[in-house]
Amino acid sequence: IEMAEKIKDKEKIANFSNSLARVYQNQNDLQKATFYAQKSLDIAQRYFWKTEIQTSAWILSELNAQQRNFEEAHRYYQIYANIKD
Repeated sequence: IEMAEKIKDKEKIANFSNSLARVYQNQNDLQKATFYAQKSLDIAQRYFWKTEIQTSAWILSELNAQQRNFEEAHRYYQIYANIKD
């Protein structure tokens, strides 16, 4: 991710951030997972990269559901579903 940031490749940063979010989610570090998924979503929404928006929104939906924050989980699921259509 550092290399992508150095060359300012926003698409790679968004993609790598989603990958890191999954790694941290699998390690049950939900705070770091949320940080990276949100970072990806912010970048992806700025450039309207549908695939990255879907992926990060899905991850954020899962993370919020894991934390029993169902209202936020539903909000992120709606972002995912709206892009999917």
